[in-house]
Amino acid sequence: MQPLSRPRSSACQQGLVHPCGSTASSRRLAPGHLSRQQAPSLLSTAAQPAAQSADTSFGAGASDRADDAFGELPQDLYSSTSSMVDQNGLYPGEQFYDPTISREASLEEYDQLRGRIQARTIRFGLGVTAYIALTGTAQASLCCLGGVAAGLVYFSLLREQVESLKPGQALPLRSAEAIRVQPFRAIALGLAAYSYAIRPRLVIPAALAAGIYSWNHSGLEPQLGWGDDIALIVGFLSFKAALLLQLWDDTKPRVKTLAELRAPKRPVIEFFELDDTPFDLSKRSGR
Repeated sequence: MQPLSRPRSSACQQGLVHPCGSTASSRRLAPGHLSRQQAPSLLSTAAQPAAQSADTSFGAGASDRADDAFGELPQDLYSSTSSMVDQNGLYPGEQFYDPTISREASLEEYDQLRGRIQARTIRFGLGVTAYIALTGTAQASLCCLGGVAAGLVYFSLLREQVESLKPGQALPLRSAEAIRVQPFRAIALGLAAYSYAIRPRLVIPAALAAGIYSWNHSGLEPQLGWGDDIALIVGFLSFKAALLLQLWDDTKPRVKTLAELRAPKRPVIEFFELDDTPFDLSKRSGR
């Protein structure tokens, strides 16, 4: 009786494994067997058609499924949003930014801000003066009232300086910063700072200090003590308290109104610095 023959595997049929179990990497190879260097090339060649067919079928199915899922989404989204846009390309509630209208609105807001700060300065100064008159001396209250008056004059001169600036006017400090050559840049910055420092409003605190010193050294009665000097300084800085209150009103968290949300946004110029590294086209192209 003849022994039953075992069916050969695919690897055995391709010559990768010997029928007796020895691999093709043996030193003694039967006729038709592959060497160790030939086996990887045969495997890669046999696997390429199967991989290509699998990629083709998967890609087609994936693209079909993607088209079925997302094919109509951009069209529906465009049709739903395009119906909301008017002939100018704006959504409901949006407005064009008009520099003329914005400038008029800014001037109106500035007038309101100026009146609000001045009113708060007067209220704060009179309140502190009344408190000192009730709890302190009449002399200290008069010094505080004089300081409030000097502070109002100082604030008025500061406001006139701000209002004297014209649209497009070049500021001395900006012009000095544009100079890159030393020592001309340092000289220009010093002159610009000097022009900012020499202002008529700065004479007011200097005049108050000189007046107090002259009064106390003149021998006249009554002499001004430390309490009177502090009351004078507090009265003079009344506009600073008004500015701090206004700063808190502008920065505290609050819910914006519908008109503020729909108002056109002010254009902002974004500044960026270029890389200082030289760009070489020859290296870029690989020459």
